[in-house]
Amino acid sequence: MQLVFEVCEVADGNPVSTVRKVFDGVGGVIGRGSGCDWVIHDPSRLLSSHHGLVGCREGRYFLTDISSNGIGMAGSCERLRKGQARLIEDGDVFELGALSIRARLMEPVQPFGEQPVITGVPIPDDAFLALDPLQALDLEHQRQSTSDELEALSAGVGEPGAWADRHAADREQVAMPRRVEPANELPRVDSGALASPSDDVFWMEFAAALGLDLGKLDHVARKALAIKVARLFRLEVERLQHNRAYEEQVRLISTLHSDYPG
Repeated sequence: MQLVFEVCEVADGNPVSTVRKVFDGVGGVIGRGSGCDWVIHDPSRLLSSHHGLVGCREGRYFLTDISSNGIGMAGSCERLRKGQARLIEDGDVFELGALSIRARLMEPVQPFGEQPVITGVPIPDDAFLALDPLQALDLEHQRQSTSDELEALSAGVGEPGAWADRHAADREQVAMPRRVEPANELPRVDSGALASPSDDVFWMEFAAALGLDLGKLDHVARKALAIKVARLFRLEVERLQHNRAYEEQVRLISTLHSDYPG
């Protein structure tokens, strides 16, 4: 199941650079920060650097408010509780600052060129020209009366004459396989195979904390996701530190005004 977010309305009328985002089985971060998965430029700055967190669990998508201005539901007074995941339904319209985005849940469409095609062994056009009806009946009788094992052994015996003559030269040029001594090389060990049981427990707890399903990601992709989450966490900590410093300055200014009125 895919989650498609589309910007359906902009309150201030400013154009939006990216009006559509598809989440295919994984979540991500929405905001105007450069590290977000869906970066939305908002000149009004009502959209936070990291405004919303999309999570995917058991084929369902969730939206969590991680912003300073909050996330509302269009057409109602409902607002998402900060830090609490809300199930996304098809057709939901969320208000993020001056933007309204509509959620669509749809099955992924597989391109026609990528449709699986089951093909057998190619047979030349003239493969059966040399067979007469009596010979065909005889071969059919032999095919029905023999077992699968005998048929596999005798599959190459009844080749048509013309086709066999034409491919005889090709068979003569084929080099017979020879036994090659194994090289003294150490076997490659997949990094994912080295993961200890404690690593598995860590990734399970990490996925539960994010509200994401990491079952489809290999070890390298999980490490990349962890680094990205750590980077976002660092940015959020820096933002909180900046806000705390700003509040401290405001408190100090207020104290000075109260000590020296006028």
